[in-house]
Amino acid sequence: MKSFLLISLLAASITVLQSATVVYVSENASNDPSCLDGGESQPCSNLTLVLDYIRSQSNTEVYIKPGHYVLSSNVRLTFEKVENVLLKGDGEGAIHITCKGYMSGLSFINSSNISIVGISFVGCGTEHDSTSLIFPTHVALI
Repeated sequence: MKSFLLISLLAASITVLQSATVVYVSENASNDPSCLDGGESQPCSNLTLVLDYIRSQSNTEVYIKPGHYVLSSNVRLTFEKVENVLLKGDGEGAIHITCKGYMSGLSFINSSNISIVGISFVGCGTEHDSTSLIFPTHVALI
């Protein structure tokens, strides 16, 4: 019985891993939209393109190589009703994301299991309606 349970859990884990969307980002890479499906051998350089692509998808991983990236002016990327999203620094060195413009940034609404690892955000923040019943004002997030 234990071996059946272990095999069932292993099969479920493999299924989850196979269904994840994985995108790689590097400063010295392609801006061509085909990079979104290119894997590690064909990363994207346009972080705004990548985040816009994944913002409505669950089970997504984005690995970002060290460098300085800029989110386009006045781009508000809202991730709504997504889960299992990973934005992770990939490799040794600093990863800085600078937001340009007043409304540039990321927000996560009704989402769960969002992980941001090894990345610094500079000048990012975007307003959105609060989900609080007590303080129904605008709130700035990442």
